[in-house]
Amino acid sequence: MPITRPLYAFVFQSLHIRSAEEIADEFRKREESSYLKLIVQEIIGELNHPTQRVKDMYRTRHSESELREFLGRFVAELDRGPNETRSKASK
Repeated sequence: MPITRPLYAFVFQSLHIRSAEEIADEFRKREESSYLKLIVQEIIGELNHPTQRVKDMYRTRHSESELREFLGRFVAELDRGPNETRSKASK
């Protein structure tokens, strides 16, 4: 299930809280654009029309709302693109 991949990176891959921007950048480097589109579609669908508790995917200290907020930021970062994110942050 594509929705679990960015969540895994957020919840488990680091001791510090990783930003949606960092994780989106990693996905852009590793994944094909067609797969990124699938991830975005799945996440947007889940955020707009919830079908499950995202928190049930992993045992985590994060709340349901924190996980959904992260997913929303992750999708926004993927949509923004790598150059837009950095240029806006540097202004």
